[in-house]
Amino acid sequence: MGYQYWKYDKLEALCNDAFQKFGFNAEEAKIISDVLLMSDRIGIESHGMQRMYRYYKSIQKGMIKVESKGNVVFETPVSAVIDAEDGMGQVVGHKAMTMAIEKAKKYGMGMVVVRNSCHYGIAGYYTTMAAEAGCIGLTGTNARPTVAPTFGVEGMFGTNPLTLGVPTDEPFDFNFDGATSTYQNGKLEYYARIGKDAPAGALVDLEGNAYEGTADEALK
Repeated sequence: MGYQYWKYDKLEALCNDAFQKFGFNAEEAKIISDVLLMSDRIGIESHGMQRMYRYYKSIQKGMIKVESKGNVVFETPVSAVIDAEDGMGQVVGHKAMTMAIEKAKKYGMGMVVVRNSCHYGIAGYYTTMAAEAGCIGLTGTNARPTVAPTFGVEGMFGTNPLTLGVPTDEPFDFNFDGATSTYQNGKLEYYARIGKDAPAGALVDLEGNAYEGTADEALK
């Protein structure tokens, strides 16, 4: 397929319209679109607009429940637990970080845990929210076991991203966004769409050797 270049405002309008068609209200669609497009803007194609199709299929299958908004099931002045009830990760993730920032501003610390959520996009989006609000932000998530241990061939632990955002007096804040894996599945999906091979060292085959071949075949 190769690259296609679109103006940001057109992509934003497309994203917003699409997610409203999926059943989200305008505010929710704006949040989801913002997370996806921020990912593309900073060069993380694995978590950008190309994820839209996966989300759509998950909604169709009932794996993502559009009507779930995130229910606060436990709360203290400095903490909370939100049950996402299989809701859209970006919507609940934004809600959780907003609550954490509000608590931190009032009490000096805020910690909000989300359970039963779906994929929430780039973790660094939420630490960016914190840093822009003048707070030090930490966020992370578990993930399905797709990463093989050293010298292993079977996925035994997740990518489990962990991010840190810190406000600075520089033109931009400090934001670290890392994971336990060399590559993400979404990156391979992106490479498959543009007809690229899987990057050297990104995957291992069943014999433990570095996989060599197309990203499309790797996903199969």
